[in-house]
Amino acid sequence: MEEVNYIELLKQALVKIGAPPRHCGIGRYAEEALCIMEENGKWIVFRGERGRRYELMEFGTEKEACIYFLHKIKLML
Repeated sequence: MEEVNYIELLKQALVKIGAPPRHCGIGRYAEEALCIMEENGKWIVFRGERGRRYELMEFGTEKEACIYFLHKIKLML
């Protein structure tokens, strides 16, 4: 069974909904953006601002983090 790459699916969904790339930090910290990345075996979603992480949420799976990220970014549009 082939493993699903949820980050790639998330990127496709972001294009479909017209999310500006500057507002999305995929796999990295980005200033004034919603960020998603793997860190210490967990997936985290947070808002990056002034070099800090705000509203940080931790998830056990990539899928859970991607679903949350997509929900949050839709609220920002």
